[in-house]
Amino acid sequence: MRYFAAAAKKDLARIAKDPIALLTWVGIPIVLGGLMTLVSSGGGGSSPTAQLVVTDLDDSLLSGFLVGAFGQGPLAEMVEVEQLELEPGRARVDAGDVSAQLVIPAGFGAALLAETPTALELITNPAQRILPGILEESLSMLSEAAFYVHRVFGDQLRDLTQGMDAEAGPSSAEVARISVAIRDSIERLQGTLFPPVLSLASTTRSVEDEQDDLEWTFGILLLPSVLFMALFFVAQGLSEDLWVEREQGTLRRAAIAPAPFAQFLLGKLGAGAVVFAGVTAVGLFVGCSWHGLPLSRLPACVLWAALSGLVLQLLLLTMQSLASTRRAGSILTNVALFPLLMIGGGFLPLEALPDGMAAIGSWTPNGWAMIQLKEVLLYGRTGLAFGGAIVVQLAIGALLFLVTHARLSRSFLQA
Repeated sequence: MRYFAAAAKKDLARIAKDPIALLTWVGIPIVLGGLMTLVSSGGGGSSPTAQLVVTDLDDSLLSGFLVGAFGQGPLAEMVEVEQLELEPGRARVDAGDVSAQLVIPAGFGAALLAETPTALELITNPAQRILPGILEESLSMLSEAAFYVHRVFGDQLRDLTQGMDAEAGPSSAEVARISVAIRDSIERLQGTLFPPVLSLASTTRSVEDEQDDLEWTFGILLLPSVLFMALFFVAQGLSEDLWVEREQGTLRRAAIAPAPFAQFLLGKLGAGAVVFAGVTAVGLFVGCSWHGLPLSRLPACVLWAALSGLVLQLLLLTMQSLASTRRAGSILTNVALFPLLMIGGGFLPLEALPDGMAAIGSWTPNGWAMIQLKEVLLYGRTGLAFGGAIVVQLAIGALLFLVTHARLSRSFLQA
């Protein structure tokens, strides 16, 4: 074990002497991920708002309801209303300061109750297209609503208008009769207009239902991708260290040392585990804090990410040992690295890839490992399935260790 600790300490000291390389390995994924998150979020700007000037020449109860409709529901977020006289409002439109001016004519309320022809005048800003169109559609919907109200309560509204036109106003009997008629119409349409407020439905929740209820932003889904991109770059940089130690004669001296060569290789992996754990701990802490994910999931995520990084390091070490020159090893690892990152969700989350590509990517080493990380990071699942995934990852790592050890202790050192 002393030989193992000395080998790990040696590699850590050499990594510490070249911090620029480590920052480069980690910095490239962070920059790419940050840029993609900014592009996908659209800068977080506020939605455009239509500026509407209203000139109410009727000044009735119904015209007030019409103006108030723009301050209710979704329209309140899209339209800002300002009431002005006719000429000042027209000047604001001519100056291009507002999206449109709505003129409510005198007699609008009475005409609406009596269902006689009346017209609203909307003067739009020619320099704008979308926002005036929103206002036009909104007024069109309101006119259709008035049409259907008359289809249901037309007789009552006309009776009410006639009573209001009378000098003495509607009598108590007339008011009662109209009220009863309106109530009867509402009861007749109650099944359509007023569905039951409270109902009980018994369903069995499943894991898939819980996943569908969760809404993740692109930045949250991209976090595991950025992390594994960094792990891949770190693993590639650590694998290229083989050629440095071969050129310096360190590998040959380790092969003839009294201690088993496996301890030397385990020392390199131990140093890699420290680097992988440090990179993932910092990255996940920043990512979880930024996106509001529970920090209690950090230990399991760091354990899994560090283990996955070691498997990637062993995979690339095996590829390096198959190459005849340092340049060939770099080309070979790059040929494997970028397709795996592209298909396995390194550049984009698997959820953003086409279904066929995502299905293939889920079976790549990094794609499968990333799915397991998301299970823990996003859903907090660290049960039996997570334990089984760790066993599978350890088995793959042990197999790659045996292959790498055989290549390094034989063909690679003798070349």
